[in-house]
Amino acid sequence: MYVRLSVTRLHPDHRDRYLKILQEEAVAANQDEPNTANYHVLLGDPDDNILVIYEVFNDRSGFPEHQQSPHYKKFTQLVQELGPMFSERILKLEAKSLVPSDKDWR
Repeated sequence: MYVRLSVTRLHPDHRDRYLKILQEEAVAANQDEPNTANYHVLLGDPDDNILVIYEVFNDRSGFPEHQQSPHYKKFTQLVQELGPMFSERILKLEAKSLVPSDKDWR
């Protein structure tokens, strides 16, 4: 299992457009990517300008596969068109699973 976690403060410009495309991306990743186990987009409570993206892949190869998907490319194009998605990066983490082990995960 390979996990990516990102916690950021959303940039106020185009916030709603970013959230819409992130919702589309999460649904597509969960439905269409066999190597994506879970893709969650979360908002802080009570501060819903805090964005948490939690991605779980079956193994490390899942992330580069995700980056080649049409929905990911659509998202990156939107970021290029609109500008920065977040005003502050709070946390960025990549991790592998200790428990469950890879053999127990699958």
